[in-house]
Amino acid sequence: MFSLDKKIHDVTGYITWNEIKEIETNPPLQLEILLNQLKLLKAARYYYQEIQFAQSKVLEAFRDDECILLLHQYQCAIEKYGKNPPRCEEAPELNIFQEKKKDDIVAQQDLAQKQLEEHLKKEVYLKTNEAQILSETVHLMSENAKCLKAKCERISMESVSLNFQRLSGLTNYKEIEKMCFEHEQCLVAVFRILNLVSWKKDNASLMKALQASKKENDDLLQRLSQVAGAKLVAGNSSIADLGDKYRPTRIAELYSELYDNEWTEAVDTLLNGNRWPEDMIIRHLFIILQGCYKACCQLASQQIQDLVQKLYFDLSSADVSTTKVTYSHTNTENVKY
Repeated sequence: MFSLDKKIHDVTGYITWNEIKEIETNPPLQLEILLNQLKLLKAARYYYQEIQFAQSKVLEAFRDDECILLLHQYQCAIEKYGKNPPRCEEAPELNIFQEKKKDDIVAQQDLAQKQLEEHLKKEVYLKTNEAQILSETVHLMSENAKCLKAKCERISMESVSLNFQRLSGLTNYKEIEKMCFEHEQCLVAVFRILNLVSWKKDNASLMKALQASKKENDDLLQRLSQVAGAKLVAGNSSIADLGDKYRPTRIAELYSELYDNEWTEAVDTLLNGNRWPEDMIIRHLFIILQGCYKACCQLASQQIQDLVQKLYFDLSSADVSTTKVTYSHTNTENVKY
């Protein structure tokens, strides 16, 4: 019916190995269901083996507990009687106690044995129920797999018979070639559509990732600019906050304005009167500036003392003394009017 070579003859034309690989990678729905059921069968068999292994481990663990209990009893007996235990003939009350103790131990052992047997019976009952359920599941899945396999074979045979019936009705070679060409064009269109859909999905995911990365990048840039601005402003007099009224550059501007405007205006006003020479005017202005400075220092010292008193500090221990400034340029006592 079919011949395997570099190409396989089909009713509608040639099927290449790439199309066979495509069928293997993208199997029909029935084959996917069959493969999933086979995977479930393997998982059920694995779980059944794990249950049997767990039962054996439980039984071994209970036997180990019995050995540990007996060993503990023997150790207690050895610690109780020591190296030279009394004999029953010398101590009849010891014999009676020993018989009672033996009866108590036998009763406790019987009770523990019964409880252990009941526990083991419950565990075995539960495990057998689970194993039965799993075996029924495996049986049902195997039956479903057989049914699906038979259905797939029946569908494949029906498709082959339909193809042969169609082949008997096609007598013209050109018509066959045209149908093969149309079939190939349809496959190419289908693959193109699938590629476009996959590309659109990839593009959408990439766009989302790009937007998220852009937003994160903007946030990081904003935070970096804030940190960099804070680091530049901190401890740097040349780069200061523009909202600060008393930044160093602003103080320098005010001083420059004072020197350029007030000093120049005062000198010009005094010179226009033609009463004193220029050197005497400068000495008078210098004395006025010294007086202003001393008054400011006194006011600052008085303000510091007032603050200390209001904050209930000890005035004897608080250092509120003002520094004395010596002027190397001139002295007020040596100024001549």
